[in-house]
Amino acid sequence: MIVDTTGGEVRGTGSGPVTAFRGIPYARAARFAPPAAVSPRAGVFDAVRPGPAAPQLPSRPAEK
Repeated sequence: MIVDTTGGEVRGTGSGPVTAFRGIPYARAARFAPPAAVSPRAGVFDAVRPGPAAPQLPSRPAEK
């Protein structure tokens, strides 16, 4: 399924009555800057698979 959004066309995947759109970038940010809206893109954005995960530091185990 392809839908038209303010950021351009997006392709999702359907399963029964549900359509999923994954990994759609909704903002961008320079280092230490507030997020800004993404620019509309040309073509169809493939949102069938999840996008990249945000980097995170390893968690510390809870101390007892």
